[in-house]
Amino acid sequence: MLGKAQLEQSESALEVLGKASELLSALAKSSQIRTPPLPDQQAIPATFRKPPSNE
Repeated sequence: MLGKAQLEQSESALEVLGKASELLSALAKSSQIRTPPLPDQQAIPATFRKPPSNE
């Protein structure tokens, strides 16, 4: 059985971990890179188009 001091320490650790999790989640959401869609191959001049695959 946990003593009162150990219980308080565990509760504090859980609180800190919860706040750290919230912070990391917020940072991950704010740092997501939003890339524009790739242009249609027809819009790219033939010289720069990707060659067709041989599959």
